[in-house]
Amino acid sequence: MSEYCQSGAALPERRIAIDVGPHPVMRSLRSKFLSATYAITTLVCLGMGIAARGRTRFEWTEVHVAAGARLLGHQPLYPNHTPFRYPPFSSALAASFVSMPVWLSNVVFHLISFVAMIAMVRLSWKLAGGSSLPRDEEKFKREIWIAILALLCALRFSFNALSHGQTDLLIGLLLIIGATVLVRDRPVLTGICWGFAAAFKGPPLLLVGYLIWRRHFGGAVAMISAFLAANLFPELVYHAPGTTWLACWVHQYFQPLLQPQHMTGTWAVGVLENQSIAGAAHRWLTQSIQIVQNDLRFSTRVEAVSPSTLRTVVYSSYLLLGIVSAAVMWPPFRFFRTKRSQAEVARPVSAIHPYVWEVSIAFCLVLLVSPMSHRSHFCILLVPAMCLARVAVDLRDQVARVCLVTAIILSLVSYNLPLIPLVNRFALYLGFVTFTTLSLLIGCWWMRWKESTITGARVSCNSPGVPGT
Repeated sequence: MSEYCQSGAALPERRIAIDVGPHPVMRSLRSKFLSATYAITTLVCLGMGIAARGRTRFEWTEVHVAAGARLLGHQPLYPNHTPFRYPPFSSALAASFVSMPVWLSNVVFHLISFVAMIAMVRLSWKLAGGSSLPRDEEKFKREIWIAILALLCALRFSFNALSHGQTDLLIGLLLIIGATVLVRDRPVLTGICWGFAAAFKGPPLLLVGYLIWRRHFGGAVAMISAFLAANLFPELVYHAPGTTWLACWVHQYFQPLLQPQHMTGTWAVGVLENQSIAGAAHRWLTQSIQIVQNDLRFSTRVEAVSPSTLRTVVYSSYLLLGIVSAAVMWPPFRFFRTKRSQAEVARPVSAIHPYVWEVSIAFCLVLLVSPMSHRSHFCILLVPAMCLARVAVDLRDQVARVCLVTAIILSLVSYNLPLIPLVNRFALYLGFVTFTTLSLLIGCWWMRWKESTITGARVSCNSPGVPGT
């Protein structure tokens, strides 16, 4: 040091390591929250697993495993009055459960579905701009509120799939994985994921229209190919006499929907179960209701509208939804592949990718325009609910807040509470689940339109000859 003093040179800078980690109170809060989350998740899983073990009516074993047993026994896959009305793919998967006891089959499938539900929540949160829980206390609390609001809106539909042993959580996971890889510009892999999702149940096949709309033709071909390959796989177990099981399914369950005398919105479920637009229009325009022992009983009105009039009403609503969706996602057809602009890439990590808004719109549309959408199908609303919760909390967007709060109220009112069953039944009759989806759809429309406007303004500011701001 004396040498530095004598020469008049500046002293060397000493770097002192400073602990910038989270405050001890914050670390404790995060650890307690995570511990509580894991504990509650484990208890819920165990409780529902025990309940599934004792269930005598569980769709997986009663419908899908029974179909798998017929396939292994070289019996018709679609006999008269069978409850198995799905494409043949799931029967081949369920064939591996045939040798299990019924209780074990119920528990194993429940555990698989529960893991799928947790993965759906996690991936939806990531698609909505979430990452690891922040160390800052204020940001941490915002993330918790985002998750709570989204789960209040959409998680109940996942519980419906869990309690009834339906495959919709597996379908939803494949759809959300497809959306995740689409954001990473891998549309072919997206098509494969969505094709296998559609192989379980037909409605997700409508998403091929979005891939074509965005000129992802490779993804569209991959989706159709995956759907066909999955549903031709059961032929390796037992070939349908003179045709294929997929052709049998199309002839027996899909073609009747196109008949002139078919009443749109009817399916082999109760009147209240179909929460698509077609199901709502069918209830409102053709059915009369009567309260009988704390339940609603339906009968066909004498002055019910004709099948052609009902189709006109339903298809007109489809057209309106399509026009608005096309407007907010315009322009779809470009002579170059759609990629993120430099302005979009430069945005903060928490910003939601425009594709996520578009996929959220597409998910809502599939649920609304499907011939039949059961309540368990709506588990994929986790994605739009997470996205709207993000912008409602982080950006404090008023339209997003109104749409999200409306969706939460409608969803909670339509929940099946034991003491007030009539409230749930009337909510389903009025289409509260349908309006929940519409409310989320409107919020996604608004945000995608707003995103387009902001992105266009940024691109204009960054264009050659235009001064930057």
